[in-house]
Amino acid sequence: MLTVEAVLRAAAAAGGHLHWTGADGAGHTLPYSAVQAAVERQAAAWVSAAGTPVATWGGNDGPHLLQALALQRAGAIWYAVNHRLPAAVLAGVLEQVRPAAVVVLPGYRPVWEAVRDRLAAPPPEAAPGGEAPPGGLLPAVAETDPATLVTTSGTTGPPKAAVYPQRAIALHAVALAAGLGVRPGDVLLPLVPLFHVQAWGLPYVAFLQGADLVLAGGPLEPAAVSRLMADRGVTVAAGVPTVWHDLIRYWETAGGPPPGLRTAFTGGAPLPEALYARLTGWGVTVIEGYGLSEAGPSVALRRAGRGAGDSGDLGYPLPFVEVMVAGEDGQPLPADGRSAGELRVRSPWTARPLGGAAGEGWIATGDVVVQHPDGRLHLRDRLADRIKSGGEWIDSLTLERRLLGHPAVAEAAVVACPDRRWGERPLAVVAAAAPVGEQELQAWLREVFPAWWVPDAIHFVAALPRTATGKVDKRALRAACRSGDA
Repeated sequence: MLTVEAVLRAAAAAGGHLHWTGADGAGHTLPYSAVQAAVERQAAAWVSAAGTPVATWGGNDGPHLLQALALQRAGAIWYAVNHRLPAAVLAGVLEQVRPAAVVVLPGYRPVWEAVRDRLAAPPPEAAPGGEAPPGGLLPAVAETDPATLVTTSGTTGPPKAAVYPQRAIALHAVALAAGLGVRPGDVLLPLVPLFHVQAWGLPYVAFLQGADLVLAGGPLEPAAVSRLMADRGVTVAAGVPTVWHDLIRYWETAGGPPPGLRTAFTGGAPLPEALYARLTGWGVTVIEGYGLSEAGPSVALRRAGRGAGDSGDLGYPLPFVEVMVAGEDGQPLPADGRSAGELRVRSPWTARPLGGAAGEGWIATGDVVVQHPDGRLHLRDRLADRIKSGGEWIDSLTLERRLLGHPAVAEAAVVACPDRRWGERPLAVVAAAAPVGEQELQAWLREVFPAWWVPDAIHFVAALPRTATGKVDKRALRAACRSGDA
């Protein structure tokens, strides 16, 4: 059976350990056989919640992960709350999810209470952990039973809820383990919150492969994370580009990354070329992932050497993932490397809407791509971010990638601003790493783009606004542009 229970059985048989850093900074370790036993004991206390969502508020540590696994083992639907979202947004999400219970791990009560006070009928609280008396048998969980509830990041609109069945978690772990090359003896460190689609599904990859899993606990301070990598012998680490940016800045003054680090897995946003070059210069293999919350999350991987130097290269779809590039009429476009349309995906691990039935339909990603004859995908832009100026399309991501290639640019975003004559014109917003002026950057863009693509204005800021998941908040930039504040 393709279930979380089966994944944990495989982990216990293969060996490996779960390591985490507690709130007090102390390290903790459990062999996977003990993880499986603890999950079985805790799950017995949650049998009555089978088939219903249970929300957890916690960090990246052992107690939170054990709680989550126990819920899944009992047949409940685990929902890890993104506690970084504003209380008003989270209240709306909980009204949509309607959890049967809420589990608040130590340190997270203030953020839960801020949300609870906004709810007309708050769900009951349950104590973390929980163990039923020994001797009872847990009911069997089917691979089609729902196991995890996720909400979208809210980058392009209000967060939406979707559900993954048990089999989706297991199959995604199989495909992602193969794509990342995780093997027994590896030590895997996801620097991604558990509320980001189960830390991108990486804990299950470690369990399935018998690799050690390390959870960093609290704030990702670069020096502490680097020490943790060295102490635990981390070979594969994963994080968004912001995390890698901070680690690289620290390593540049500390003599480089820990010697055991073999693979840097990144996703959530394009990795700037300068960061890619720095990591590969240290001998670290960079694997870039593309996906979305409703897709498992993984859709495609780009490995070093495949389109290196071009952050628009998404690489190749994972095994079992079907992709289609759809034209404006919804019909498939040819994989000729030129025909651009919206990417649609489906796979054995795509989620279904909360309250909806599993279907065979495609997920519309909202991303504009082309597909090459060899199957490789290339990202042009987000549908919501494309700029139509004088009836012609301008790809904002293409402009951003060029700006990020300038040595004086640390961050860059390009958005559409209303224009009476042209309909829309591009506005660039830049956080500089060194002194640089508007005209210099406009000249930099004119070297490779037609003049009408070049933004009429470039605004400089200390840092770009970001969403709770760390992505650039383009909605805020567009709103500021419309109000004249950008």
